[in-house]
Amino acid sequence: MGLSSALKMPIADAYAPGLDVIIRVHDSSRLFELDRAIFSLVNQQFAPIQPVIVMQRFSSDEVEAVRRLVSRYNWNRHHQPVMVEVEGVGDLRSKLLNAGFAIDKNRYVAILDSDDYVYENSYSRLIGKLQSGGSAVAFGNIKVKHVVVYDEEWIYNLSSKSDVYIGDGFLDLVRENFCPIHSFVIDRCVVKAEDLYVDESLTRLEDYDLLLRLGRKYVFDFSCRDKHVGVYNWHIDGRNSIQVFGQDPEVSRLNEEQWVGARAKVWNRKLLLRTKSSANNEVR
Repeated sequence: MGLSSALKMPIADAYAPGLDVIIRVHDSSRLFELDRAIFSLVNQQFAPIQPVIVMQRFSSDEVEAVRRLVSRYNWNRHHQPVMVEVEGVGDLRSKLLNAGFAIDKNRYVAILDSDDYVYENSYSRLIGKLQSGGSAVAFGNIKVKHVVVYDEEWIYNLSSKSDVYIGDGFLDLVRENFCPIHSFVIDRCVVKAEDLYVDESLTRLEDYDLLLRLGRKYVFDFSCRDKHVGVYNWHIDGRNSIQVFGQDPEVSRLNEEQWVGARAKVWNRKLLLRTKSSANNEVR
């Protein structure tokens, strides 16, 4: 690497050696799920971890409820949650991610939606791959659990599947997204700050668009795809899905419009990958 290239690389000393985990929270009535997600972070083998809890249009009372929840855990100066409030109109899921990315204390960053959770060795495994291989992003696999919630507090697992997300390598990722949002960790010492953002015009497929864009420029590590690092909870009533059945016709129409727009943008991203060189040399 030449001197000019080296000067353009992010500097490791600019970051603490820990992990920021961005947790998006949209609904204060489901904090019991956030509690479980945080519990899965507290019990991680990798430390230190900083949860970055990003809340969409929460009132002062709702913010205080989140503070009370996180205060029940034992934190220290290396392991301390950060709470971010985001205001705006409409679905702010992409804006929430960018607000989380802006909290850039630590070298590594991951995303965990509040209704999912990760296994205790997930981040140590993925960060170990990043440290040993020098890639920008390391991926594991995710199990799917079909669940039902009773009394807005008790979550019952109806079934589990380990083979939902099939794929291995960037070419497979270009064909179809098999990497859920909490299946990977990003190294900020490889990915430049100006590249670490999501398109805020997208309210669907925003994480997939991010991966396709990063994959054009940075090398990915899929060697842990045979290891499950977390769980995606699929609620049978569709409460955690943006593909909800039985919606009001106008809501359904708006939902479909957002899907059409997102698919078109992602398709254009894929066309760009096929016409220009990629850091992951499977795509040419």
